[in-house]
Amino acid sequence: MARLRLQPCHAPRVMVSWEQMQQDKKQKRKKLGALALICASAAYVAITGHPAKEPVPMYTSILTGQCWLDELLKGHPLRFQQQLGVTKEVFCQLLLELQLFYSLTDSKYVTADEQLAMFLYFASTGSTF
Repeated sequence: MARLRLQPCHAPRVMVSWEQMQQDKKQKRKKLGALALICASAAYVAITGHPAKEPVPMYTSILTGQCWLDELLKGHPLRFQQQLGVTKEVFCQLLLELQLFYSLTDSKYVTADEQLAMFLYFASTGSTF
């Protein structure tokens, strides 16, 4: 058998037809589409595969006074902070210290925690009577 030695500059040229180029492009698009579908499916499974926390509703109150404060204390932590300007933990600690060291007590119609909530609400929102 005779060996054919080709120099790099003398390599045979392969002629590719226009139709072949178009067919190659279609195959590449199909492969990319399949890859995109696989990636999207994997992302969907990754996102929805983990159980999400149960959402806690916000801005649902038509209540006033102590009922409103009770709803805030039992409700969404972010809403509590938006309404009063402090977290629930800070509110409870502040209430405890005001009661222990500064004799904050319930009045005839307004509880001590409601008094503190009103003060914090007005202080944080800049509202007036």
